[in-house]
Amino acid sequence: MNSKLEKKIMAKIKKNGVRMKPKWWFRIIKDGQILFLSSVFVISSLFVASCLYFIGLINPPWLLKMGDIGREVLLENLPYLLILSALITIFFAFSIYPKVGDNYKKQKLQISLFVFTTIIVLTIVLTSLRLMLESGHFLF
Repeated sequence: MNSKLEKKIMAKIKKNGVRMKPKWWFRIIKDGQILFLSSVFVISSLFVASCLYFIGLINPPWLLKMGDIGREVLLENLPYLLILSALITIFFAFSIYPKVGDNYKKQKLQISLFVFTTIIVLTIVLTSLRLMLESGHFLF
């Protein structure tokens, strides 16, 4: 360490210029990071579920049976913005997840599996909720 910097830091410590942050400060930071990561997962799964819904409305197998015209209609009607948004939020989740908690110690494969599994499970839950609301059947 630089000797000038070391002397500066020691002088601050002796003058009580360095103050410890309270425990609640670290707790808020940690909980905020977890809440932010969870919201990124939910938003990403919402985009994926929306993509699946709109692609289901387009009905690609039926359009592809129509030949060149069907392919053209399919390419015109794909929800490109939703697909791009889903990919961006998934990439964002991959970049944020290792920075939250002790996840920096995990390998990339573990991180990838967790992010994909979480997004897939949330997408299944959101799609199931949508289907329940459309059909009018509720569990309660």
